[in-house]
Amino acid sequence: MRTQSAHRGNLTDLLVDRAALDQAIDSALDSGIPARELMISQYCAEPIRPGLFRKLSVFRAGDSLITTPAVHESCWTAKYGEKGIADDALYEQERQMVEHNLYGEPLRAAFETGGIDYGRADFCVVDGQPQVYEINTNPMVGRPQADHPAPDRVRSSQQFFDRLCQALRTLDDAKAPNPVQITDPLLVQQRRRDRFLLRPRWTP
Repeated sequence: MRTQSAHRGNLTDLLVDRAALDQAIDSALDSGIPARELMISQYCAEPIRPGLFRKLSVFRAGDSLITTPAVHESCWTAKYGEKGIADDALYEQERQMVEHNLYGEPLRAAFETGGIDYGRADFCVVDGQPQVYEINTNPMVGRPQADHPAPDRVRSSQQFFDRLCQALRTLDDAKAPNPVQITDPLLVQQRRRDRFLLRPRWTP
């Protein structure tokens, strides 16, 4: 069980039956979480090795779909990554996935179904098929991991970053026929702040 908004991750461990679910709902409501925020998500994942899970992601920016480096964890949630758990063989697999953009096009339908032209789809592969968990429409973008000890991770993170930057440049160069004018004082102030904070991030 999780919430629909924010980035809290899962509120519970895996719930094995209705009694456990009912108890989790009561606990969440008692803690002050509104009922409208609660979301029940079906578990659909499989380890890539015993005790090792991998979360995959694809970014969409306009028409471009870009496979990202993976997240490896010993926990089924696989959200932030666990230092030292992946080996060179896994990073080589990751590099191949990023280099050949293995999951770019297969994830297009998920974005199209949601009417989303910018965001990051998080998923894993179960029985050979991608299973999408969510599409984050305000994803965090970090800099390439130049100091990572695995050369393949360094290469894949740089390649992903370069492709995303190029996709964003393409969007920035496109001339909208009817651009939306932002006139609200608070939004204008926020946009100026965002431009100041984000401009260095897209510099190669």
